[in-house]
Amino acid sequence: PWTYFSCPVEAGTHTFDWVYVKDSGDGSSFIEDDCAWVDLITFPCVTPAATGTVSGNISFIPTADPQNATVQIGSAICHPDATGAFSLEVPVGNYTATASLEGYETISINDVSVLENQITSISFELYYLQAPENLEAVQNDAVVDLTWEHNQPTGNSGIHHAGRELQNFNVYRNVNGGTFQLIDSTTEFSYEDVLPSAGEYIYYVTAQYEQESESAASNQVTVIWDGLGSDDPLEPCVNALYQNSPNPFNPETTITFSVTQSSAFATLEIFNMKGQKVKTLVNTTLSAGRHAIVWNGEDDDGKVVSSGIYFYKLRSGDFQKTRKMLLLK
Repeated sequence: PWTYFSCPVEAGTHTFDWVYVKDSGDGSSFIEDDCAWVDLITFPCVTPAATGTVSGNISFIPTADPQNATVQIGSAICHPDATGAFSLEVPVGNYTATASLEGYETISINDVSVLENQITSISFELYYLQAPENLEAVQNDAVVDLTWEHNQPTGNSGIHHAGRELQNFNVYRNVNGGTFQLIDSTTEFSYEDVLPSAGEYIYYVTAQYEQESESAASNQVTVIWDGLGSDDPLEPCVNALYQNSPNPFNPETTITFSVTQSSAFATLEIFNMKGQKVKTLVNTTLSAGRHAIVWNGEDDDGKVVSSGIYFYKLRSGDFQKTRKMLLLK
C-alpha cells in the first residue's frame, strides 16, 4: 500500500534521502526482484522575502581597526572592511542597528527603516572608553587590597565621549587558572578582597559606563596565598600606600597606609600639579601597622585649596610611593 509522509521544512536548500529496507535488510545492498517507488513529491512555492540594504561607515576616536568591529541589524551581523565600510541585506522592516568594538562604546540606532530594493545609509562614530590603569595588589595574608587609577572623561576635546558617564568599576578574579568571574562592583578606586582558600589569584578591573558600555580590562595582577597566616596578625607584610577614599572627593578624603617596622619615621605629604607642597599630613615616628589620616582639603596655612588633581607621597625608610587623587567642588 502507499504511505503518505509529510516533512515540514524551513525556507532554504535541503537534501532528502529515501532508503528502501526489505525485511531485515538495512538498505545498504540491492535486493533482486523487489522494489519500491517514491512518487508525487510536492514542494510548495515559496516567494522570497522582499529585502533592502543597509550600508554605511564606522569610525573610531582614537583610530582603531574597523575589521575588529561588529555591526548588527536584526539577526544579520557583519564586520566592516579596512576602510570602515559595511553593507547588510535584510528583509524589509524597521530595525535597531548596533555597532560595537571591545574597549569602545556600543552605539545603537533605533528605527532604521529598510525598504524593498533600496539602500538605507547610516554611520557610527565610537569613542574609546577609558580603562582603569596601574592596577596594584597589596597582600596581607588572606586580605588583598587592590588599587587603580582612572582618568575621568574630559569631553569630546579628549579621547572620551562626553555622553558616556562613568557608573562604576567591575572587579574580576580568576582562581587557579580558571575562568575570570565578576566578583563585585564599586565606585571607589580601591577594593578589598578576602581570599577563601590557598591558591593563585589573578585580578583585573574594568570601567562600566552608561548604556551597558564596558571598557577594556586593566593590567592584571597576581597574588599567591599558601593558606597560612603570619605569626603576628597585626604586623603588616609590606609597606604600602593605598588609594584614598572617596576619590574623587569633596570636601575631605581618607588616606590609608601601612609601615612594616615599629618606630619607623614616616612622612605623608600632598603636592599640587606644579610639584609644590600643599600639606604635610604626617611627619613623625609610627608604630608598625596600618594607619589612616583624613585630609580636609586645606593647605598648611589652613586655606581651602582649589579643585584639581593632587598627589600624596609616603616616605618610610627606603620605601616611597606616590598616588593621585581628585578634588571636585
